[in-house]
Amino acid sequence: LGGSISYDVDMSTVTCGCIAAIYLVGAPAINSSGQVWNTDGFWYCDGMQVGGAWCQEFDIMEANQYAFHSTVHTCDNPNSLGYISKCDTSGRCTEQAYDHPGNYGPGSSNVINSLKPYNVEIFFHPVAGS
Repeated sequence: LGGSISYDVDMSTVTCGCIAAIYLVGAPAINSSGQVWNTDGFWYCDGMQVGGAWCQEFDIMEANQYAFHSTVHTCDNPNSLGYISKCDTSGRCTEQAYDHPGNYGPGSSNVINSLKPYNVEIFFHPVAGS
């Protein structure tokens, strides 16, 4: 908390049907028996239960030339074994570039011209009292 992540991206070749993504997950997931979930050798989990296990997920960026999306997938509190039984698959605090026409997309008429490299910076502000 109190820090940030900054990175440069070039979406000029990421067209429709493709997504470039950066996300954080609360891995490894724990199964209902309290064991670490490992079905693919990578202990993968996310807020959509891809791979069969739930865990908290923060999608920093899911983007291509035409869309930029960021969201948080919150989950139910884990039980006493650490198992999470359900997450919010649609996400909360979602921000989508297409909700703001003219801000993002291919061409110089957009505030962010996705045909040119640009910088993304995410700030992790501490919550009062934490």
